[in-house]
Amino acid sequence: MFVRTIKIYSLALKFGVKDMYGSWQQRLPHYIETFAMRILLSGEVMLF
Repeated sequence: MFVRTIKIYSLALKFGVKDMYGSWQQRLPHYIETFAMRILLSGEVMLF
């Protein structure tokens, strides 16, 4: 999960956030949502 997230971030930095999402304002909610979902899923794995 985390490897995929890091790969997306590296692509955004390599090709530019503007090319992938248009602006940082459009990208920021996606960053926050991605990290929150990964933390939630990891917590469920550890709990169950």
